[in-house]
Amino acid sequence: QWRIPNNKNQSLVSNYSMKFDGITSVISVDNSDEALNPDYISISAWYYPTSIVVSSAIISSPNRGSGYHSYSIILASNGNLRVVFNTGSNNDITFTSAGSLNLNQWNFVCMTYDGSNVTLTLNTLSQSVAVLGALQYTVNPTGNIEIGRRNGLTFELAGILDQVCIFNYGLSASQVATLYGGGTAITNPMSLSPKPISYYQLGDQSVDNGANYLVPNNSLQDYVF
Repeated sequence: QWRIPNNKNQSLVSNYSMKFDGITSVISVDNSDEALNPDYISISAWYYPTSIVVSSAIISSPNRGSGYHSYSIILASNGNLRVVFNTGSNNDITFTSAGSLNLNQWNFVCMTYDGSNVTLTLNTLSQSVAVLGALQYTVNPTGNIEIGRRNGLTFELAGILDQVCIFNYGLSASQVATLYGGGTAITNPMSLSPKPISYYQLGDQSVDNGANYLVPNNSLQDYVF
């Protein structure tokens, strides 16, 4: 019962997550810290799509040129998610999710890369592709990461995001299942070991303050890094 989308907290979604309007909403994250350019990576988030904006992105690394990135999680026309992934030995791997997004519902999204396979999980379904080599950060390795838009392009996300996490390692299948929590018993990502290197709560105060965990959107602590 820790977080949305636990059933008892469904009515709180508009106040305690962050809404993206599909037009101008984006969060730009300073990527100059080397820690945010890991060789192996996992990204998890909860997404509530209000419409499918084709080619918009839940998260997108700095643009390497011609609309491609080290990694991106992008919406496709049929409601699938699409991953664009680049390593030194496998250039611009692109593949789609098994299953599609549930419109106007919370969806669990997780991409993992452990040096051998990149796996995209959408709710309970996973799809994997063999990929070798560390992530490739060429052309623009220190540009900003963007949440809610495909970096370098004008495709903004429509819907609500919560609990965006970046890990500098490949989560195991059991860790991914723990984050999903069956869709209702949502796990605090900070309880995983190792912890995420970056955690965007998008509407919350720090979970460590011991009292008022949730604050309305547009407050000074909308996103906690």
